[in-house]
Amino acid sequence: VDLELDNTANLQVSFATGYTYGTNVWIDFNDDLVFDATELVFNGTSQSTNPTTLDASFDIAVDAALGTHYMRIGTADNGQATPDPCYNGPFGVTIDMAVNVIIPGSCATLTIWDGTAWSNGAPDANSYAHIAGAYATGTNGDIDACSLAINAAATVDALGYVNIDGDINVKSAGSLTVAHTGSVVQVQETATTTNGGAISVLVDTPNLDVLDFMIMGSPMSAETRESVWASAWNVQDHTTANFNSIDGIIGFNFLDEELDDWNLSTGVLSAGEGYLVRPQDSYNGAGGVFNYDFNTGTLNSGAVTQTLDFNATDLESPNMLSNPYASAIDADAFLAANPQIDALYFWEHNTAPSTAYPGANTNGNNYSMDDVSLFNALGGTAATSGGAAPNGVISTGQGFGVFATAGGTATFNNAMRVTTGNTTLRNNTISKDRLWLNVNSTAYNVSGNTLLGFVADATQGVDSKYDNGRIASKVSLYSHIQGSDRGYSIQAREAFEDSMTISLGFSSIIEEVTSYKISLSDFDGEAWLEATPYLVDNQTGVVTNLMEDSYSFTSDMGEFNDRFEIVFQDRSLGSQESLASSIAMYPNPVSDMVTI
Repeated sequence: VDLELDNTANLQVSFATGYTYGTNVWIDFNDDLVFDATELVFNGTSQSTNPTTLDASFDIAVDAALGTHYMRIGTADNGQATPDPCYNGPFGVTIDMAVNVIIPGSCATLTIWDGTAWSNGAPDANSYAHIAGAYATGTNGDIDACSLAINAAATVDALGYVNIDGDINVKSAGSLTVAHTGSVVQVQETATTTNGGAISVLVDTPNLDVLDFMIMGSPMSAETRESVWASAWNVQDHTTANFNSIDGIIGFNFLDEELDDWNLSTGVLSAGEGYLVRPQDSYNGAGGVFNYDFNTGTLNSGAVTQTLDFNATDLESPNMLSNPYASAIDADAFLAANPQIDALYFWEHNTAPSTAYPGANTNGNNYSMDDVSLFNALGGTAATSGGAAPNGVISTGQGFGVFATAGGTATFNNAMRVTTGNTTLRNNTISKDRLWLNVNSTAYNVSGNTLLGFVADATQGVDSKYDNGRIASKVSLYSHIQGSDRGYSIQAREAFEDSMTISLGFSSIIEEVTSYKISLSDFDGEAWLEATPYLVDNQTGVVTNLMEDSYSFTSDMGEFNDRFEIVFQDRSLGSQESLASSIAMYPNPVSDMVTI
């Protein structure tokens, strides 16, 4: 029989006597064939019920001797004898068996932290690590291990991590605190966390204004709205079936005609669901940074699923999700695992609600779609109101919207979890040939963004997870795909060739002729070592090298779907050398004139 050290051995002893029996259990850990008092692992008494079963389970110490040992079970009638190791009288039974003490979790080695040092060196991917003294990753180092037991106060400090292949066991004397931006990762999909002590996952919001909200979720299995968000005056969950987008708004948006898709939420927070949280203490309560302690239940691990609802088209099918783990997750891995989701949408908290924005709020406090940033398999675009583009890492508790392309299930799993990037500064290491374009009006302080990219597995057509329709912002710059009547905030094309042409549209709801500027806000990839993107204004004929300059133009309100193009071969007059080669001169024989 295998017994795991640092765990409870399950032993059940059955009696059919009608009397109470004293029961002792010894294990000869030093293998000297003597069962002494230090080797007694259980002492108890059975009930007189006939038959009856005594739970004789016992704990195996973390420093117990590994290997095969003899275990002796001694029983004796309480009124007649005492069950010592050598009792052989008529009023009891003695049973011997071999047990094999092993390291838990199929781990190869054992190392114990005593508050100062590791007994067998710092743990690695093959180690069963046991924390028996206070530990903090910021002082004592991040932890990579096969399995982890915590029997003291352990803290994963900001930007630190604990990366465990298998199970985590927080024992009765143990506690685990995961600081804001700290990460706890479990690798195996069947890995679990047992909370026999205390677990806290701390999440701090950005600095929010008076009427700001956040989309958030819980990294703990049994957290409730009434507990973690007790001070928040308003928490709502989303019902996709109630969503009906406002007529006349072009592009992906989260503006419901009747304002009945969000409703007050109570009770346990569903893992992986995104909740709208107004953390202020009242409608006009003060803003600031809000600190939340998720501490009910245990850490979510393994597969977490949420139903994706679908309303006829993707434009009518917004669903709200959130990262359910105490670590960041890789957005690319999430998209790859969920074929009904093409992109992720994030709220960036840049502008206050206003009556100037469309929406059904009777008090006029509608939120702007200009505050929505976007990420798909090609990359991210910033919200048109400003801020950084999402770069492919979703932090603990971070909520986001998706537009389902079909009904089904959204799945999170441990394979998506990462040990770094668990901050609002989302980092992405993918390398693709990409161009980020921005249009803005300084007079009205509005802007729009679009992303163009080139990857080997994209096509000229509409590609799931690579091409996403424009967001309904006040000013938009968007690309076109042949055969589709949508404008696209993000478009991926096949591997780059300099003969390509990409059509760009522009729209504005500003009700007068206004000056705008288009510029290249960022780029990456090796294509631009040799190729150059040029912006062509089809209305004026002006060609601009975007690597060198921005382009200024004027426009009235409206949609201008074919105004611009991006090309990669210069269509202007070009260099003096090319200009000279294209000039021909011939005389007019009738007059003294030369025609060029």
